[in-house]
Formats: sequence, structure tokens, C-alpha cells
Amino acid sequence: MSDGWRDDFNGTTMVYRLSPGEDIDSSQCDYDVAMQCISRPKDVRAIREELRDKGQKRAKPRFTELHNELLIILGPGMSANDAVSELERLIKHFKGYGMCCGRDSTEEYVIETVGKNSRRFRE
Repeated sequence: MSDGWRDDFNGTTMVYRLSPGEDIDSSQCDYDVAMQCISRPKDVRAIREELRDKGQKRAKPRFTELHNELLIILGPGMSANDAVSELERLIKHFKGYGMCCGRDSTEEYVIETVGKNSRRFRE
């Protein structure tokens, strides 16, 4: 159960890393996440895809950045059953609403839909 909205999370817990074509990796590690921090706005998928659509070159992600990976940070109070339930809820959200890709150059949030005819649109 949540203690309410928080902008910053840090501590030590289990993290799962998924990368297409690779084994699922898990590790007990430290994490530090700032939810409202926008120190590198050009790194988000919305900007990167906008540049690609315009035929412009996208900067190569730095080695320490996420590339085509998914990190799942599990709070120590989350059971395996809870994790599955929440991941299924996220999948349902992505399929029904889409995935938020960040803000584009107009400062509008961009949503990417799921499926063979996926598309991006401004929220």
C-alpha cells in the first residue's frame, strides 16, 4: 500500500533487468530515482522518435543510460503475487491507453500505442 505520492525513491532492494534477446537478470542493488527530475529532456523516447521521424540524427545513448532495456524495481514489501498483479495491470494500461514516451519539442506528452499498427500521438 502506498504512503501517498512521493517524488524521490532510494534504498536497497531487488531490481530485475530485461533486455530483448537476453536472459532476465536480477540483483540486489541500491537505487535512487527522482520522479520529477528533467535534467536530460532530450534523452526521452518522444524526442528521439521525433528526431527520427524528421530524418535527423539522434545522439547515441551514453553507456550508463538505459538503451532498449526495462528495469523493474521491487519494493521490499512486494510479494511475487503482487508483482505479477501490478505488471499485468501495467500491460493492460499499455494495451488500452498506450505508453507515455515523455514530452516532445512542443512540451506535449506523447503516447505510443501497442500493436501492429502502433502510432504515436500527443496527449
